[in-house]
Amino acid sequence: MSYMKAVRKLGACQSYSRRGNCLDNASMETFYGHMKSETFRRMTPQERIELTRAKAQEIIADYISWYNTERIQRSLGYVSPEEFKGSM
Repeated sequence: MSYMKAVRKLGACQSYSRRGNCLDNASMETFYGHMKSETFRRMTPQERIELTRAKAQEIIADYISWYNTERIQRSLGYVSPEEFKGSM
C-alpha cells in the first residue's frame, strides 16, 4: 500500500508544500527542531533505546505546555507565547 493510500485510509490529511515553496512548513520545522534539541537529543543513548511511546507522548505534551507558557521567544519580544497573547 502506498503512503498516500495509507494516509487516506486513516482519514488523515497529508501536508504538502506548494511546488517550489520551501517556506510553507518552515515555522513548524523550526518548532520540531527546537523540541528535539531541547528534549530527545539531551537524552543518553540508553534513555532513547528504552523510550516507550507513552513516555514520548508525555515528553511531547509537557514540552508543548512549557513552550507555550514559559519558554521566551526572541521574535515575541522575549516573552512566552502566552504572555504575548495576553498583551494583545
